[in-house]
Amino acid sequence: MMCDIFLYIAIYVVGFLATLVFLIFFGKKNGINYDVPRNYTNYDDYSSNGEAYLSFSLVWFIFVPATLLIKGILLLIKFIDKVKR
Repeated sequence: MMCDIFLYIAIYVVGFLATLVFLIFFGKKNGINYDVPRNYTNYDDYSSNGEAYLSFSLVWFIFVPATLLIKGILLLIKFIDKVKR
């Protein structure tokens, strides 16, 4: 069980690094240029894919276990109600 968690974390880290390497080496050829200075008036509008990708990459690590925990608690409550009958 614990080995599976480390495997998932390793796959996530490798995928994240592979995406960054791809964007660094092939981004400009594909029309993705993060080196151009931009003047953002609102930093929270996700006007660039870089902001959205970074936010998703950091938030999903918390969102998925929290969602599984909530679903597990609701399933446990439903099971307890069924056993009480």
